[in-house]
Amino acid sequence: MRKKDIITLVGRERYEAECILAHIDSARPDYGRGGAGADIDLPHDIEEHIWHAAETSLRKVELLFEIYDDMPAFGHLMYAHMHYREWSADAIALWWNETRKRLAGDTISLRQPLQYSMWCDFFEDDKTVDEAWWALTYKVSDTVLLEAVLRVSSPVPYEFKAELYERLFPNIAMHRAIASSLLFSLVDVYGSIDHSAARKLLGQLHLDPQSTDLHELRERLQ
Repeated sequence: MRKKDIITLVGRERYEAECILAHIDSARPDYGRGGAGADIDLPHDIEEHIWHAAETSLRKVELLFEIYDDMPAFGHLMYAHMHYREWSADAIALWWNETRKRLAGDTISLRQPLQYSMWCDFFEDDKTVDEAWWALTYKVSDTVLLEAVLRVSSPVPYEFKAELYERLFPNIAMHRAIASSLLFSLVDVYGSIDHSAARKLLGQLHLDPQSTDLHELRERLQ
């Protein structure tokens, strides 16, 4: 199965229209935490042509990202998580390599649906959170990537996050991202937080005294 075959099956005009919608919707400042956004249904029609095709899992992941880069919608990624445990080792390695590239990239519309998928699929699932966290943070020094991960890290066990906080602490430029991670861990329904450790860490962070995150953190950690 090739991308052009899928486009033919679903219709080029519809495909191109939803590609435009997906890039616009996925770049919204409130993506994942705001309104429902654009009505993008095509990923659910494309799903069968990727995941039920007579292809290796490696080829399916390759095809997913070929489509995703055209049409960056969470609808594609939710099926990736559903089928994740069926993949070969090389398909899993490719998934995390391509995910890291887009989380570290400068194209917001490609980054945000993947962040959302990490948050509500991979990090909330106790069967994938360890592997996902390791794949995105272990021996990773790219601060753009690590900041993107921290922003959606609330469900990750606090002890995992604490190790990353400690590693990033010498870099004062990352203190705001650490604070955002702490706050999201406090307010998210499935957030994981150690209140005592978080209070101690907060007292050591160099943050803007006028920061709304700082004031809210102090109030919630009382």
